[in-house]
Amino acid sequence: MKKILIVGISVLTLTFGGLFVAKNFNGSEPKVISDHAKVVSFETLSEMENESPIIVRGKKLGKLGQKKVKSKVNDNIISGWTEAEFLVKEVIKTDGNEKVKPNAKISVGELVYEHEGIIHTTNGYKEMKNGEDYLLFLIERDGVLSIRGVTFGKVPLNTDDVEMYADEDEPEEEVKAERANFAKLFNEAKEKYGK
Repeated sequence: MKKILIVGISVLTLTFGGLFVAKNFNGSEPKVISDHAKVVSFETLSEMENESPIIVRGKKLGKLGQKKVKSKVNDNIISGWTEAEFLVKEVIKTDGNEKVKPNAKISVGELVYEHEGIIHTTNGYKEMKNGEDYLLFLIERDGVLSIRGVTFGKVPLNTDDVEMYADEDEPEEEVKAERANFAKLFNEAKEKYGK
């Protein structure tokens, strides 16, 4: 009787353990919270070029870390960003910044971070993928090279995907229209600067 009980408990444990693993590791995207912020937006490539003091082409090498900002009231995380290491392959435009030169590794701030298994992003910004090529329109603020217009200034060169998170609350038609506008702008940039 003890053997049957032990075998039964073992089977139940394995079954529930398997269900737990399947439920939590089903390959689905992690939960994403997208905060909305007022940012500079661009209708044309020339506007984005004129408003971006630095334009580079290169590859994301990896993540250097995350910066999180806590509330002074209750210690909750209220904002943050990811610091990415980026290899500059070509400098298209510079404001004289000595860090920005061909073959240099620069640090780029991306307005996305992970906290307690949840991805927090600004305006649907999706982190650059390691090893992928990008055209970046940058501005330096407080010593940090930031992507211009958050989602506007990161042009993926290895895909036609605009690499943005969809806002769950936004109607599907609006998401499609927004992505079509980004795709048009990104395609202009790819045509001008090459894939």
